Amino acid sequence: MRSSDPFTFFFDNLSLFANKTVAHLELSFAAIAVAILIAIPLGAWLGHVHRGSFLAISVSNIGRALPSLAVISIGIGILGIGFLNTMVALVILAGPVILTNT
Repeated sequence: MRSSDPFTFFFDNLSLFANKTVAHLELSFAAIAVAILIAIPLGAWLGHVHRGSFLAISVSNIGRALPSLAVISIGIGILGIGFLNTMVALVILAGPVILTNT
């Protein structure tokens, strides 16, 4: 294998890399948007009523400890393979961090 083979492959398949980059960005932005829409209002409400902070922090710490591959694997059985399954897993992983910081 020559050292230029990866570069040749990359430049021969630029449209594939562009499509996959756009798909990745769509998934990332969708997951962050949903996590923000859920976690910030919930965190602001919990901060306003001064109740449930221990429960929210405990749930957030559990959410941070979940391995993403396990969440995706469990989601395959429920949601199937695809965009929605991965987005739900990313929301589950991003939500606790946003909630705790709110």
